[in-house]
Amino acid sequence: MSFVIRKIHKHQDAQRHAAFLAEKAALVERQVDAKRALEHRNVLQVMDVAREVRALAQIEARELKSYEVAKRRQARIAQRQGHDHMPGLNLALKPKGRSAMPHKAKIASGRVTGSVMMIGMMIVVIMIGTITISRRNQDIVIIVDRRPDDDRSDLRKAFGAAVKKAGGEGGSGEIRQGCR
Repeated sequence: MSFVIRKIHKHQDAQRHAAFLAEKAALVERQVDAKRALEHRNVLQVMDVAREVRALAQIEARELKSYEVAKRRQARIAQRQGHDHMPGLNLALKPKGRSAMPHKAKIASGRVTGSVMMIGMMIVVIMIGTITISRRNQDIVIIVDRRPDDDRSDLRKAFGAAVKKAGGEGGSGEIRQGCR
């Protein structure tokens, strides 16, 4: 009987040992899976942190460049004594132009009178000056001399001569007139 009891105990011990080994193998497998998942999660976190660091470095570089540009711009404005506009490209020192003569301008402003006529596609500007014909964007601009003592017939002759000289033809015959 002791032999049978020993065999039963030995068989039960073998079953327990096999269950223990299976449980140990399952535990090792779960631990390996958890370790792999943890390593993968750590790799993803490292990639996220590296991406954030790279983005912050790019932002810092962009802001530093913007700061340098603004600093250089302010320095150049300070060099130009507070003027925001750029100097001309040809910095040739030339003598000053004519000085202002307000007394002559006052005299001239009193006698300038004129009117503007549009005949078809032609714009006619009548004011003190000489007959000048110029083409701008397919329009003919004619400036005709008119003095207060001139009459309309002289003006019509001057206008007709200027149009013939320009080789232009009247447009639709529509006349618009307005003061200048």
